[in-house]
Amino acid sequence: MTNDDKRRFWSMVNVCSELYKRPELSKEAIVIWFEKLARFDFNVVSKSFDKWTNDNKTMPTPADIIDLCKSEEAKHIPVMLTRKFTLEQKQENHRKLQEVLAQLNIKRIA
Repeated sequence: MTNDDKRRFWSMVNVCSELYKRPELSKEAIVIWFEKLARFDFNVVSKSFDKWTNDNKTMPTPADIIDLCKSEEAKHIPVMLTRKFTLEQKQENHRKLQEVLAQLNIKRIA
């Protein structure tokens, strides 16, 4: 999140508090929440709060939202496709690896 997201974040956390019938959080508490979640994009944090309110009956902790943010981010990591190498490509890659190992004065790897 960026500094521009602070007001929206403040509002979101306090609405969450209100939904769970908790008192509005202090400025100091909001600062701690923001610092803990700042490494995530605001949209990821917002989706995590939304998911939490859909699935839980208690006010979340920063750790709860961090866990949800991590799982939300993991959804967007592209899955690498397995690349098929021809026999010639494998042999060429092996030859290049052996050259590099020789330059590093490493005799052989299994």
